[in-house]
Amino acid sequence: MMLIQRREMVELVAQHQAQQQFFLDELTKKANAIVGSADAFSQQKNLVIQEILHTNTQMLAENENKLFAQVSKRIQDQFSEMSVDLFQSLETRTFRLMMILLVVQVGVLIASLIL
Repeated sequence: MMLIQRREMVELVAQHQAQQQFFLDELTKKANAIVGSADAFSQQKNLVIQEILHTNTQMLAENENKLFAQVSKRIQDQFSEMSVDLFQSLETRTFRLMMILLVVQVGVLIASLIL
């Protein structure tokens, strides 16, 4: 009886070890598949990040160009306004200076006529 139980016990242990090995083999296959999927996902993630960075770089360049154009136009407009103001101011001052010189010349002429 003991020999029969012992033989059954050995068979059960061998069967258990075989099942355990089968389970470990299946687990290893699935783990390898998961690791492969994780690697593929990581590569896909990197591609998406690169695409986003590229798109952002393009948009940044476009926005910089638009901003530069707007700033340039504003500077040109301000320069034009300042030039017009300066010219008008210069014109007014020149007219005043000419009037003063005219009054002085008339005064000198009158003084030279009187003397």
